[in-house]
Amino acid sequence: MSPRSIESGQNSTTVRAGADDVDFVLAPAGTLRFRFLEARTGSPLAAAGFYPGWKRPWYEVHIPTGLVDLRATEASPGTYRPTLLDGVRLDASEPQQVELVMAAACVARLRLAPGQPPFPEGHMLFLIEADLWDTVHYDPEERVLGRRLR
Repeated sequence: MSPRSIESGQNSTTVRAGADDVDFVLAPAGTLRFRFLEARTGSPLAAAGFYPGWKRPWYEVHIPTGLVDLRATEASPGTYRPTLLDGVRLDASEPQQVELVMAAACVARLRLAPGQPPFPEGHMLFLIEADLWDTVHYDPEERVLGRRLR
């Protein structure tokens, strides 16, 4: 019996536990080199405070080739906005180098007018920049802001 191949990104419900006639063919790994830059000055940022983050000027990860979408977020949000970089193509033949430009976040303090009742219990207020509004999703049944992986 010749082996059945399951390519990276596919799944099979016909393989039984303990089968010995299955080959798993994984996509070759591509190398992604990246660093964080401060948007206003262009200066490199120490990545220890970001996710993903390391303590070197350029950081390197090996992940499956193809198109990837990257998101960089502070480990303790407050100074920089999350940065999204969509459609980075990774190729196994040469490293892809990207710079994640981190723009400053804004801090806002809300005070209700004198004599107003406190903010209602169980309510939340989100201040969302206009250019990000179309990416926001709120599920009122689960009380979840953002998209869940399914």
